[in-house]
Amino acid sequence: MRKINKSVLRLSGHLMSGVFFSMLVLVGNALAAGGASITPVLSIILFDDAVPAVDTDPLRKLSSNGTPLSPSSSSWACVRDNVTGLIWQNLHFNNLYSWNTLDSSTFTATSCGYTNWRMPTSLELLTIVKPSASNPAIDEGYFSYIFSYYYWSSDIDPNDPTKGLSVHFIDGLSTPLNRSTPGYARLVNDGN
Repeated sequence: MRKINKSVLRLSGHLMSGVFFSMLVLVGNALAAGGASITPVLSIILFDDAVPAVDTDPLRKLSSNGTPLSPSSSSWACVRDNVTGLIWQNLHFNNLYSWNTLDSSTFTATSCGYTNWRMPTSLELLTIVKPSASNPAIDEGYFSYIFSYYYWSSDIDPNDPTKGLSVHFIDGLSTPLNRSTPGYARLVNDGN
């Protein structure tokens, strides 16, 4: 019969028990005759009360320096989408822009620790639409400063290159518009 020598691991002064997920990495030395032994050489704790848990909320509010905040926070600068990995600015852009005037030099401010903000694609914009909401069709608990109006994407309408694609936040639908039409901007960052 093979024996496994057990070792006890102390982490942060706490005796670790089976309550937390842990993994014991074993290296075995099998012997052909006379029995085999397996010797524990390394214990790795995957999750502990001292280690923050994986963020299971689909959206997370971020402070102006990028620190994660509680969902109940009343002031935040960005929203991280934990499903897509995108970070969205939660700034108040009161100005209307035509698609033709929006480019990477339009928005150069640092927010949430990032400077490389850009216009989202129409598919990216559609990921923040909340289907059960309308007027505006977005989760207002995370995205404030939203108008029930058109928000520009960086995409050109594939059926008509004189038009750009937008998302209309009254109903959350993607809409092609003449590129000189005024619309709002909601900037995104790839999170890296």
